[in-house]
Amino acid sequence: MAEDVDASRLHVFLAWGMSSSVPRDDDWLTEGERAVRRGLVVPKRASDWRLGRWIGKEVVRRALDAPALAATDVEILAAPGGAPTVALRARGSWPAVRLSLSHAWGMGFAAAAVGATRLGCDVEALRPRSDAFVSDYFTAAEAHVVRRSSPSDQAAWANLIWSAKESALKALGEGLRLDTRSVQVAMTDDATVDGWRALTVAAPDGTTLGGHWRVTPGFVWTLVADPPVGRVVSAPGG
Repeated sequence: MAEDVDASRLHVFLAWGMSSSVPRDDDWLTEGERAVRRGLVVPKRASDWRLGRWIGKEVVRRALDAPALAATDVEILAAPGGAPTVALRARGSWPAVRLSLSHAWGMGFAAAAVGATRLGCDVEALRPRSDAFVSDYFTAAEAHVVRRSSPSDQAAWANLIWSAKESALKALGEGLRLDTRSVQVAMTDDATVDGWRALTVAAPDGTTLGGHWRVTPGFVWTLVADPPVGRVVSAPGG
């Protein structure tokens, strides 16, 4: 399943799917990807990695508006810092594509854009988060949002804020190497369409990343980008 996010200066495509949707063979991987795959001996890690590449290739094709590209025409490897990088093996001149990947409990999530300077996405399983977790990783303002909510909503808010931080730290190229309290998440109830709502993240460098969030059965989803992400619309075939 896929959707795309339309902004005034940026078009971001999203795709997601379960690990059960990934082919069992590795024929769709490039030679470079197969070399990485052979080094993944822990089954869960290998499964998550393969899921990321499968949905990542799909979202890259959508971002390039090139559905005819074969899976082996798109190579997704990790940069030294761990972020996914995209290389096109097909003939022709291709623009650079920014890609972000995430997975949780067998669900994979991918975002891709041409022209993005910073991009990050994250999916989290909707599960309880302790008050100690909130105290350790959230700013005072974020913790207040969680604690003032009703008991039935606290898990959703805690996971949403955490997910937005993950997305923002990916977009900043830092991951969890950066203190999670160095970014400040603010979420609104401003609805776009398809269940997505707006969020902003204040970055340590003084800039603000714009994005979206939503909750579906069992999961929370966030996306941030620079330029900021606009409203969500259905993609062809999504």
